[in-house]
Amino acid sequence: MSAEQPLGEEIDWSPAAPPGRPSLRGEHILLRPLDAAGDAEHLYSVSHSHRGDPRIWTYLPYGPYADAAEMRRALEAAEASAEEVFFTLV
Repeated sequence: MSAEQPLGEEIDWSPAAPPGRPSLRGEHILLRPLDAAGDAEHLYSVSHSHRGDPRIWTYLPYGPYADAAEMRRALEAAEASAEEVFFTLV
């Protein structure tokens, strides 16, 4: 292939806008943006219950957490992320 042959029409490329963070309400559930300060205690209690199954953490790259404060710090980092969007299921 000759370097003088074009590969196709030039395009005006610009990056996509980051995704929004809308709340979505279904019939039985609310999907809303993560709120580290408001979500940490409850998420910790349901994910670290003495009756819970520790295998829920097996394939996650983070957790389990020593206490709710440690989980809150991790959630604060997630909430501040510009590269990923985190939601809470309520």
